[in-house]
Amino acid sequence: MRLKRIRDLAVETAIAVAVVVGLIAYVSTRPPNTELDWKWIALILNTVVVFGFVISWFRDVWGKLVFWTNLIVLLVVHFVIFSIAMRRIEAFPTIYYTFIDVAEWVVIVPLMRKVISWNR
Repeated sequence: MRLKRIRDLAVETAIAVAVVVGLIAYVSTRPPNTELDWKWIALILNTVVVFGFVISWFRDVWGKLVFWTNLIVLLVVHFVIFSIAMRRIEAFPTIYYTFIDVAEWVVIVPLMRKVISWNR
């Protein structure tokens, strides 16, 4: 049991480090004297929240390839849809992510359960 918790903490720490490194890389590669594009930063952080919870909720199937494949497909779909939307929207209030997150979980969680149950 203790080894499993250490593994989980290592995964969570790796994700946190990746997010921080990604944000630092984004900020450091921006031309000087330019504004940060906060709607894209918010989208990245929102994506981490949405898929971070999904990953934690399905901890018992981390060893299944079908879980990770489905998660990556859903992540790509998420980015494509939001990339198109963000290019068309000038400002996107952060509070909207609260409602969008719930809507995404309503779609993602049952879909993941169904796909995983087909492969048991």
